[in-house]
Amino acid sequence: QYMRFLVFRNPSFDPMARFDFDNDLAVVQSSLIGVTADAINPDIRPFIESGGKLLMHHGWGDMLVPALRTTQYYEEVIDTVGVTLSESSDSEPLDAVRDHARLFMVPGTYHCSGGPGAFWFDPLPVIEDWAENGNPPDRIEATHPSSGPNDRSFTRPLCPYPQLARYTGAPGDTVAETLAESFVCADPE
Repeated sequence: QYMRFLVFRNPSFDPMARFDFDNDLAVVQSSLIGVTADAINPDIRPFIESGGKLLMHHGWGDMLVPALRTTQYYEEVIDTVGVTLSESSDSEPLDAVRDHARLFMVPGTYHCSGGPGAFWFDPLPVIEDWAENGNPPDRIEATHPSSGPNDRSFTRPLCPYPQLARYTGAPGDTVAETLAESFVCADPE
C-alpha cells in the first residue's frame, strides 16, 4: 500500500510483481515520502540555531521502524553536532546536544503506542515547558492504561537516552511496582 499510494501514486502498482531495484529504489528515495520519512541527516545545527527543541521518542517494541536505528541516529547527532557545540560551551558532546534534543526510549511499546509498556503520555506540555521556560525534560511520566480484567494500569518514567528506569521500591511490593515514583532514571551499568 505504501508503494502503491504514497510513492508511485498508482493503485495498480504491484511491488511484488514489478519492483525494479535498479530504477524504482531511486524513485522511492526521491519521492516526497522518501525525503520526508528518511530524516537521516544528523547535522541539525540549523534547527538548533533557530532555537528549536527536539523531543524524540521511540518504542523498544516497534516492529515497523527499528528502535536501534533511532538510537544510532541520536548517537550520530551527538557525534556530528555535539562535538561542535561542546567546543563552545565547555561541556561533553552528549550534554551539549541534550540542551537541544532529547531521545526517550519507551520500553515495551510498539509503533507509536500499544504494547505491554507504559506508552501514553502527552508530549505537548513537555515540549512547551522546555521551549518556553527552558526546562528540558529529565523524565516523562507515561501510563499503561488497563485494557481489560487481566491487564492492570501502571505508570513508568521515560528517561532521556541513554538512561534507564531503575526500580527503587521493595521487591514484591505490588503497589510500588505500578508507580512511576518507585523508579529513578539512571545511567546504564
